[in-house]
Amino acid sequence: MRKWGLVSVLVFVLSLVFVSIALSQQKEVEIDGLVIDQTQTRIGQEFYQNFVSFWEKPLGIGDYNIVIIEMANPTWGSWVWIEVGGFVSKETVYREILKPKPEEIEEAVNKGIESVKEYLYRLNEHGKEEREKDTAGSGIY
Repeated sequence: MRKWGLVSVLVFVLSLVFVSIALSQQKEVEIDGLVIDQTQTRIGQEFYQNFVSFWEKPLGIGDYNIVIIEMANPTWGSWVWIEVGGFVSKETVYREILKPKPEEIEEAVNKGIESVKEYLYRLNEHGKEEREKDTAGSGIY
């Protein structure tokens, strides 16, 4: 009986050692390129579903997430806006009041996708310009 107790303790200690080694070698994982749903009504859900269906991630552009947000108003319809952001900042790139007409929702989705892509391309170009400025100097300060 004593032998099995010692074996159990040894297995437990070795397990702790392996887990601590695995955790110390684990790198942080960042997830980007998500489309996050913060809608409230059927109209907002339809907008979100259409957006996700038609959205294609631009090649070579990363470090961003898209959040689709809705604020329902019984008088005017649903306010929908799209925010794009990374871990540092967030920018509203599209806003629209939606009515429950499928053709208007689809048109709004197309405009929203174009706005997001334009913003991401501008952001990517701005980043390239900044990186080129950093390496374009003479090396003399």
